Amino acid sequence: MFNWLKQLWQKILNWFAPKPEPPPPPEPSDLEYQTWLEDVLAQVAQGSTWSDLQAFLIIKNIKKNKLAQWLKKFGAKLASQETQPDAEWVRRLALLGKVAQGDLGRAAQQVAQRFTPPAEEPEAISSSGRDEFDLSGATSSGDETTGESKVEQVSVSGEASTAADVQISSEVKELLVQWLQQYQAGDLQGALVSATRATELQPDFHEAWNGRGIALNYLGRYEEAVACFDQALQIQP
Repeated sequence: MFNWLKQLWQKILNWFAPKPEPPPPPEPSDLEYQTWLEDVLAQVAQGSTWSDLQAFLIIKNIKKNKLAQWLKKFGAKLASQETQPDAEWVRRLALLGKVAQGDLGRAAQQVAQRFTPPAEEPEAISSSGRDEFDLSGATSSGDETTGESKVEQVSVSGEASTAADVQISSEVKELLVQWLQQYQAGDLQGALVSATRATELQPDFHEAWNGRGIALNYLGRYEEAVACFDQALQIQP
């Protein structure tokens, strides 16, 4: 009896003993950072806003501050080499410096300035480039008399419209802005509700399914999350 009680007491102590923290994830390689940077620059070249970029970084699980720190080191490394980056890459980096905020925007500006000739100025973003899925300006553009929402034609690839383009209603845009705000505030359940509503209204928009999958994943509903990510990949491989 004494041994049994001793074993039981030991189990109870083990239940309340602090669990060892898992080891931190490995630091991404330079190749991974370069790939992420090229993806971000491609988004900027398509006219993405800062809200668009933040959503993209969250979906890709890219840390803004760490990317900014790496970019500074990468810029110093490029400056020490004889071969300089091409003008288009520098132009996109300068655009990123204008669009992004915080450390990432400052790092992009600093690196772009290293490779920009004194007589040249980084090209400003055209107003037309902001017409594509501008989350920061996602407000209702409906007809006040009829209550109907206008629908914008948005190209997934960022190029000229084709038959495969996705139409995004203003209501879905507002839901995705709401999803981003809830996600950043830690309101995962609210983010799930917003993303779910977006998929119901716009079942052919892959970013809505991605947002729904992210919320489910952080809520521990992994099988449902995988199903959402699969659905997003079917729409936009």
